[in-house]
Amino acid sequence: MSTIAAHQIRDLLATTSTPTLTYLLEGHGYRNTYLGGLHPLGRAERAVGRARTLRYTPHRPDLIPPELARNPQRLAIESIQQNEILVVEAGSELGAGVLGDVLLSRLVTRNAVAFVVDGAVRDGGAIRDFEIPVFARGVHGAAHMRELVPVEHDGTIRCSGCTVVPGDWIVCDEHGVTAVPAALAAEVAAEGAKSDVQEDYIRELIEGGASTIDVYPPDKTTLEGFPEWQSRRGLS
Repeated sequence: MSTIAAHQIRDLLATTSTPTLTYLLEGHGYRNTYLGGLHPLGRAERAVGRARTLRYTPHRPDLIPPELARNPQRLAIESIQQNEILVVEAGSELGAGVLGDVLLSRLVTRNAVAFVVDGAVRDGGAIRDFEIPVFARGVHGAAHMRELVPVEHDGTIRCSGCTVVPGDWIVCDEHGVTAVPAALAAEVAAEGAKSDVQEDYIRELIEGGASTIDVYPPDKTTLEGFPEWQSRRGLS
């Protein structure tokens, strides 16, 4: 197992697309790592960070936190650290926003690098001006209390059909969001950096007239010219 440092993992993941990471993780037996159905709402789309989690369930009066100091929503927000991403399970609920621009501003102040929820947020117009990625299923004007109640933070959650564990690496880009299990992050990050460059090579072959039947996915013969191609571009 690779022992590269966290900042090196972050740098490698930052150069790899979420489709590539999803494909590589499938090869390791992880079939559900792409958080489907989420859309970028802010100006920014690219971010890489460690997951912190928050879980909502359908509204139930006896589960409403008795005070803000014990509210899992506020505890998650006030404990977020630099380069982390808050990932929220909301059960795909679109009838209320889990939080709005004020609480999201606090995440920004605490140096979170993205916010991800399989539900809705409030204040969509303001959120579009945020400088961190915000991925959600939609926007709703009502606060979460209309349909949801926060019940746990920093536990294992289900978000858009994927299991997310605190400490997982979350990668956001223009294609969507992928959760990379921490135990595999170093290995997949190294594979991803190489895989994306190989795809550039294959794309160039196809644009030059090669048949997809012959070169995609690439076999050993197709990749024989890859080292020379890298060398010509100073990538080796």
